[in-house]
Amino acid sequence: MARPWRIQYPDAVYHVMSRGVNRGKLFHIPSDYQRFITCLQRVSEKFDLNVFAFALMGNHYHLLLRTPKGNLSRAMQWLQAAYSAYFNHKNRRFGHLFQGRYKSILVEDESYWTGLSYYIHLNPIRAKMVTDLSKYPWSSYSAYINKTKDSWLYSEEILRQFGRSRREQIRNYRQTIREISGQEKSILGDLKFGFILGGKEFVDRLFRKFMPKKNIKEVPVQKQIRDNGIAEKVIEATAKKFKVKKEQITRSRQKRENHARDASLYILYNYTGLTNGQIGKEFNLSPTAVCKASIRLKDRMARKKRLRRDVRQAVNSVFKT
Repeated sequence: MARPWRIQYPDAVYHVMSRGVNRGKLFHIPSDYQRFITCLQRVSEKFDLNVFAFALMGNHYHLLLRTPKGNLSRAMQWLQAAYSAYFNHKNRRFGHLFQGRYKSILVEDESYWTGLSYYIHLNPIRAKMVTDLSKYPWSSYSAYINKTKDSWLYSEEILRQFGRSRREQIRNYRQTIREISGQEKSILGDLKFGFILGGKEFVDRLFRKFMPKKNIKEVPVQKQIRDNGIAEKVIEATAKKFKVKKEQITRSRQKRENHARDASLYILYNYTGLTNGQIGKEFNLSPTAVCKASIRLKDRMARKKRLRRDVRQAVNSVFKT
């Protein structure tokens, strides 16, 4: 089965996230944060990205950006590789710095951008790192509330909704983000399948264009901020495909092979973006065990054509339009 793939097209807008491997630190000291921001500025220029907002959070980051050239994968590969090279060299370490591939949510239109800027900028408040956002230096919030515009950051595309003058925009944005603090997760209420933020028509249009009904081989891997019942759908689909009861999938794994159980774990791990912890709760497993089960099934699929086919058909039944 091919590696999950990204929906990309010119002028697509994304909320992008990535964590350190094993939830390890990405940034230790101020110069690390500053280096990542420098890399972000360089990637925006190199790949013609429009970065609306960002927040760097110790062991993960959030970005809101537009890709006029439809080149998100190439841009993110460059960004994470550039920062990883710096970080590994400085700390004399080897291996992956980021936890797998980045996660991204495809965003419908401008009506969602402002809310996502709140969600991203309020990360330090949710994490109880600060009580005043203006005291947190490692996000784009400071660029939103300063009178001088940052030349590479596209904050004006969001701020223009808050008034005509820069002073009015700053005042209204600060006031609104204070009022919405604590409620910002509701902004993600239209999240579908963990990787599309938009209305039904937008979702249907994307599925018609990028995911043909008869052969949905790949669905983007994304962070599932809101469940939407996807775990139950996957379990039902695999139970039906492998002709077992759901209880045989969710109960603790026995010594003998349980293809249906491992297939459910594999699909949830690779195709929905639920965290390992969220998946583990459904199966009474640790986050590490979830990852191992997915790898185990992937190895089996490489050897068994029928198993590959069955898992693919289960994926198709879950994500069919």
